Amino acid sequence: MFYSKSYPFKKQDLLFISLLLFGIASILIGVPFKKNDHKVTQEYLDVALNHDLAPPMASGSWNNADFFAPGIAATMGSATQTYYKDSPGCTNIRFVIRVFNTSTNGEALNNITIDIAPDVVIGDLIAGDINFNNQIDEGEVWAYEAFKLITATDMQVGEVFHQAHVEATVVGLGSIVSDDSHPSDMNLDGPTLTKISNCGVGISLILTGVTKDGNGIDGGCSSVELTYELHNTGFVGETFESVVLKDPNVGDILEPDAGNDINISILDEGEVWIYKVPYVPTAEEWLAGKIEVQGYVEAKSANQSPDILITDVSDPVDLNGHNTTIIDISPCTPSLSLIKTGEVVNAVGDGPGCEKIAYTFTVTNESSDLTAPMKDVTVTDLTFPLMTITGPETDNLNDGLLSPGEVWIFTASQPVTTADILNGSVTNQAKVTGTVDAGSIILNIEDLSDFADTALDRETVVDISGCTPQIALIKEAVVSPDCSTIEYTFTVTNEGGTGLTFENVQLTDNNLPLVIDGPNGDDNINSRLEDTEVWTYTASYVITADDILAGKVDNQATVTADVWSFPGLSTEDLSDDDSVLENQITSTDLTSCQTPSIELIKSGVLNIDIDNNGCLDGITYTFTVTNIGNVDLHTINLQDDQIDEPAPVLLPNEDDNNDGILSVGEDWVFEGTHALIQADID
Repeated sequence: MFYSKSYPFKKQDLLFISLLLFGIASILIGVPFKKNDHKVTQEYLDVALNHDLAPPMASGSWNNADFFAPGIAATMGSATQTYYKDSPGCTNIRFVIRVFNTSTNGEALNNITIDIAPDVVIGDLIAGDINFNNQIDEGEVWAYEAFKLITATDMQVGEVFHQAHVEATVVGLGSIVSDDSHPSDMNLDGPTLTKISNCGVGISLILTGVTKDGNGIDGGCSSVELTYELHNTGFVGETFESVVLKDPNVGDILEPDAGNDINISILDEGEVWIYKVPYVPTAEEWLAGKIEVQGYVEAKSANQSPDILITDVSDPVDLNGHNTTIIDISPCTPSLSLIKTGEVVNAVGDGPGCEKIAYTFTVTNESSDLTAPMKDVTVTDLTFPLMTITGPETDNLNDGLLSPGEVWIFTASQPVTTADILNGSVTNQAKVTGTVDAGSIILNIEDLSDFADTALDRETVVDISGCTPQIALIKEAVVSPDCSTIEYTFTVTNEGGTGLTFENVQLTDNNLPLVIDGPNGDDNINSRLEDTEVWTYTASYVITADDILAGKVDNQATVTADVWSFPGLSTEDLSDDDSVLENQITSTDLTSCQTPSIELIKSGVLNIDIDNNGCLDGITYTFTVTNIGNVDLHTINLQDDQIDEPAPVLLPNEDDNNDGILSVGEDWVFEGTHALIQADID
């Protein structure tokens, strides 16, 4: 990108200031500005004076407008420049595009686009956004720069025309406003004329470069040799004198190394002057892997007018081109890579566990063999800056230098925290840094770690979901032979293979008022359930009649524990009857304890018929049925072959609950009558 130089004060600047003074005077004498008057600001004055912005010409269309509408206007000035951005020159054209918001009702504009020509490069905004709100407010003037390289055709023609097309969006409305530029008057449209005088052609500059080693042999990484080839491409018999070769990277280059053979200091017809200049790349260029250079040459023709300046900008291959020369030095670019992996281990670090994460850092010098070894190689963890990283463990020569292709291993560990276990993973990243001596400069090299790919920079995520603490409870029951008690056994284990230790183990039964004894199995007698221990508890429960009637006892227990050395981390489990992976209730079958038993008492009373001279009438039998077992009975069926009715009849209100069930201890009374016959009497 080229930059501007200040111009001398111009007549149009005086005109602009006059207009400004006129506006100020109108305020002082009480004449108000109209809504559509152009608002000139100090910002605009600064742009006008320091960036060669010709002020807008006065126009009656401003002062006489009676309507309110959004609008935009543009002007475009131009000037030629030298390679070093002085004016006038023969290298490029610098355009200054001024964009005006001519809206008359306070509308603001944004999304500014400028289109000039394919060979014109439009730069960024250089002034005008007073409010820094990225929109042209009413009355603001924005200024842009643009540049075009002057071609041989332009020099031959002597003048070129350009016009800018400007568009913008009206803020809040979405409509588009546009304008075509004018050289000076924002109310008109017209092309900008740029005269290219006193510029000629006839010399061409080719610029190439190769890397060198310390002995000056091609292909090393000590320096770069730039080669400039200056060709006489003028007409037959034309020669050039006062040749000046310049390059911003190396300064002025005075004399050629070869090719100045015929007339000394005269570029004769057919001659090619060769300049060879050593160049040491900057740190930025070494790290970028490329050098971008371009030379500039100027001379005077001995055969043309002495006022005409003959110039050319270098190209890497084309005598008629003007492209930047790009020299590939990527084989000389030093590079580091860092792979970081981690696994969760026990406190000692020699096996699986959950006490800490063991990290391995693999550092590789990815540079080619052309580069120097790296020194001061350091690995730091960005997430855990206090982590102690040891190594390297594999310095081949034990010289503290990481040679190209060499691999160093570093190690570190980080304690697992309660938060880590609750989160289920640990995420972090590291960085490796090193330095390389590249001639007279020191290159600082670095790389962010990746967990697998040297070309990427992703964080390392260590999965510790397997460290979630897990305690398990098995509850088993055995009924005593006499069905008087149930003997419970509770088995508590530390599950998961995590290596975690539990403390404050609490066991409670959720349904029964049990007195639980234990634990048994605390091998170290430290009240901590270690991962290899199995604790057992026992309790006895007295079976009730209700339990036997129900035929079973269902219940479940809960075990809770804190994780030792991990504050705030705890675990619990509901009991299962046979599996550490399930939480089924423990159901104890008591049907074998049920002993059904029934008793029947039968009595009879003679019936005397008083009205029939006291004769015997029959016998009334009473049947008392009692449930003398420990289980309720139902579907009671009483039969007697002496009863005249189909069966004895249950007397009213004898079934206590009227539910058809002869409960334990309940009596039912039946009654039936047998009529006497002569055979009975006989």
